[in-house]
Order: sequence, then C-alpha cells, then structure tokens
Amino acid sequence: DHNPHVSFNNMAYFSSRGPTKDGRIKPEVDAPGQNVFSADRKQKCGIRPESGTSMATPITSGGAALIRQYFTEGFYPSGNRTASDSMEPSAALLKAMLISSAAPLSGLALIGSKWTNL
Repeated sequence: DHNPHVSFNNMAYFSSRGPTKDGRIKPEVDAPGQNVFSADRKQKCGIRPESGTSMATPITSGGAALIRQYFTEGFYPSGNRTASDSMEPSAALLKAMLISSAAPLSGLALIGSKWTNL
C-alpha cells in the first residue's frame, strides 16, 4: 500500500522534533529514514524497504565523510585538489557544513495527530 505521507520531503512520523525546553531547534540535520531500500539479509542480492535511525544514520555519516574528505584532500578553498590546502576539519566544522548545506524539507510533518506543512 502506498502511504502519501511517506516521502523524502516529509519528516518521518516517528522522528523527534523540537524546539527543546530551552528553545533550541531540533533536529539540526534530518535524513531519509522511512522506507529506505536496504540489503535484505534473507535474500541473496535482495533489497527491501526499512525504516528507522539505522537507515538515516548511514546517510548522514556518509555525507559527513564526504565533507571531511573535501577538506582532508585539499579541495577547500579552490575546489581543486591542492595538497598544501589539506586540513583536518574539526567536528564542529563538519556539523556546521552538514547543517548549512542541507535543503529544507518541503513536505509534511506529523505534529501531534495532525499532518502539517513544513
């Protein structure tokens, strides 16, 4: 069955969201985690849709690894690989790059019991 609320533009209904009690906006980064196709351990070379943080976390960590590689291989600031520009980015820089390079969700979020535009 097709669920129109399952989309990469929508926040998964089971995702936590802010603001927090102290006013911070959460989550800072959101990745697809609902109906993501993954390897099926029960079938040789098979795939099946899965949901949860075990699907979203690899997507986010893969993005962070690519950003880290961009810095460690010296692509910053010219966009061309330059060994003398190589640097080891801090965790704070990686987080800032993930946040600032994200595209806003344009779909729906389940707030309480109501689907609301993001």
